[in-house]
Amino acid sequence: MSLTKVAPVGAPGVRVMPKSARVDFHGVRFYESRQSMAATAAVFLAGGLIVDEAALVIGCSEHRTAVERSLRDISFSLVALVASQKLRVLDAGRTLREMMVNGIPDPVRFSTVIDREIRRLKLSSDGHVRVYDEMTDLLWTQGRRDAALRLEMLWDGRAVRERCSVLCGHSIEPRPDRLALKSLCACHSHIVAPDGAPHPINRVKVALVRSEPGTNGVIQ
Repeated sequence: MSLTKVAPVGAPGVRVMPKSARVDFHGVRFYESRQSMAATAAVFLAGGLIVDEAALVIGCSEHRTAVERSLRDISFSLVALVASQKLRVLDAGRTLREMMVNGIPDPVRFSTVIDREIRRLKLSSDGHVRVYDEMTDLLWTQGRRDAALRLEMLWDGRAVRERCSVLCGHSIEPRPDRLALKSLCACHSHIVAPDGAPHPINRVKVALVRSEPGTNGVIQ
C-alpha cells in the first residue's frame, strides 16, 4: 500500500533528520501561527515516514487538522497511513488528563499512556517513532509552568528509553519571560528553526527570539 506519491528520500519539502538526531532527539519549535506550526510538524513527521518510521501526533483539534492537511499537501495519504498503523493522532487535552494526578503529570500514568501508543506504532515501522506533542504547551499557556517542565522531563526520558524523536510545539507569548523560556529550552536537546533545521541547544545560554526573516529563531 502506497503511503505517499513522493516516496524518494530527499523529496522536495521533506527534510530528513540526520541519523545522529534520530535517537534521543527532543526538540522544541516556537511558532507564531497555526500554518507555520503545521508545516514544521508535517516536515518533521514526513522525514521519518519516508524511511519507514511511524508518527504520533498529540495536538489540539485545530492543530491536528492543520498537521493532517500539511501532510496531504506533501502528498501523503492519511487513509493509508492510518490503515497501515504508521500514524496515530490523539487529542492533547484528553491525553493530558489521562496522565495528571493532583495537577501534575504522573510518571506512571505517563508511561502507561505514551508507551502503549509508541510500542503499538513500533510494530508497524522500523522500530523508530516520531512524536509531535502540544500537551506541554497547554500547561504552559495556562500558567502551569512547573507541570509543563515536569512533562518535558518525562518526554526527555522517553526519547532515550523508547528510542523515539520528540518535537514539542509551543506558541510564542506576546511578552515572553526570558528566564522562564530558558528553563523551557533547557529541557530540550534542540530548537527547531522556521526552516525546519534542528539546532543543538546550549542548555544555559539560549533564549528565544521572534522568528524574523533571516534568523534561526534563537540568540546566544
